[in-house]
Amino acid sequence: MFPLVGGYVGAKEYGSIFGEISTGMAPYLLTPIGIYIIEEGKRRKSLPLSIAGSGIICSHAGGVIGDFLHIGRIITRETIKSTTNIIGYKDYTPNGILTGFPATIAAFYIGVKICNFTYRTFKSGVRSLDKLFKGK
Repeated sequence: MFPLVGGYVGAKEYGSIFGEISTGMAPYLLTPIGIYIIEEGKRRKSLPLSIAGSGIICSHAGGVIGDFLHIGRIITRETIKSTTNIIGYKDYTPNGILTGFPATIAAFYIGVKICNFTYRTFKSGVRSLDKLFKGK
């Protein structure tokens, strides 16, 4: 199963934007473990460890796109709702070529940025914890 654009979770409205985003990010708890195994494989010069760590990270590569796109859509949707409510257009939804397409591009961009931030945070966190526990 390779959920390219749908993501893993298939999140629906939970009553809370933060709950919906948290549900979308939940499957990525394996990412720090995969990064650690890759780093350990590099340190030990062990190809099997490096392959195992890469497999853990790459196994959910298709779902990453879908879930972070979903998170970007949530943020974009709520931003558009708030902005249109402030300027007086109640219950405005972005659809059509003039508003729907730019909203989709914005959602994808935001999703990519959050994905990048998450990966870099996991990577630096794993390295920091590794140095802390190994005393290097």
